[in-house]
Amino acid sequence: MPVIKGKEYSQRNLPHLMPERAIFFVTFNLKGAVPKSALIDLCEGRKRFVDYDALLHAAPIHWLRDPLLATTVYDRMNSLEKYVHDMHAFTVMSNHVHAMFSIREESSLSEVMQIVKGGTSRRCNQLLGRSGEFWQEERYDRVIRRNEFWRVLWYILNNPVKAGIVERWQDYPFTYLNDALYPGLRLQ
Repeated sequence: MPVIKGKEYSQRNLPHLMPERAIFFVTFNLKGAVPKSALIDLCEGRKRFVDYDALLHAAPIHWLRDPLLATTVYDRMNSLEKYVHDMHAFTVMSNHVHAMFSIREESSLSEVMQIVKGGTSRRCNQLLGRSGEFWQEERYDRVIRRNEFWRVLWYILNNPVKAGIVERWQDYPFTYLNDALYPGLRLQ
């Protein structure tokens, strides 16, 4: 993997910068939930994230509405302590996952995503009685800047509210908030 100005850099079809000690905002979705071209347009600056998110909410595939599948993904996300330094928050929606976390020095974002996607795709396919790709190969990720930290955190927590699933984010069973990092926030 090439190194650019002290930053780990990975590229498949989309570039992924991975500076050390960064907090990442990552969104990944089910295969077929949105056209791959929309994700590429987003990452190359031709679309805004709100456009991509709107496509996700309007997509025809929503396998993660099944509580067994959503729990499979939630549990895998919640078991990353070996790879993730701080899991700040995540929410498992009907066809995508939003997450905010920092990675341990000995891990990489690519490794974390492989563990999540690889560890859930087989089980979810079994539960659906299907085979084939479960997750879209690419993901949207970016380093969170200091001035956008709280906006991104609230975005993740309130995604089920915005989608009309619950009235309060605290009531959605597939939203995780690290209570040790944010004591009392769940009560707001």
